[in-house]
Amino acid sequence: MRFQSAQEGAALVVSLVLLVMLSLLATGSIRGVSMQEKMSAASYDRALAFQAVEAALREAESRVVPGANPVFPASGCTNGLCARPDATSVERWNDSSFSGWQNAASSMGSLVGATAQFIIEDMGTAPRWFGCDRIVPVSAYCLAPRYRITATSGATGRANVMLQVTYVPG
Repeated sequence: MRFQSAQEGAALVVSLVLLVMLSLLATGSIRGVSMQEKMSAASYDRALAFQAVEAALREAESRVVPGANPVFPASGCTNGLCARPDATSVERWNDSSFSGWQNAASSMGSLVGATAQFIIEDMGTAPRWFGCDRIVPVSAYCLAPRYRITATSGATGRANVMLQVTYVPG
């Protein structure tokens, strides 16, 4: 009889240890799943912002296609059209006080959290394709207007995306 009384309560201790181990395992799994859910949501949010910015870029490009005849201001920006940038100044897209952004007509609404915006900067004329710069004198056919288009999208606490292209129409 003495042998049985020494064994009493051992099952309780073993089951409590197993319960603690299972609780730790479950807590770790929940943390992992929660982190994956956050990463998935952030990736989805960034993809939406990226699509909104791409749509804004296409809209901006349509404003400077041949025949559109955009009128650029002598200085500053008007309706998203900006004069040539000053090399000694801060880039417009990096200037927190810059307010010349044009809202894109295409919008993804509340999915993105903010309307995509763009600016088009007149960069002057440049050779149309590689090799034109080797032709002396450069023919008028080789020269084409060049624009720098910058588009951005994002709201506070959401994914922010900015894309920039150098666009040569035609």
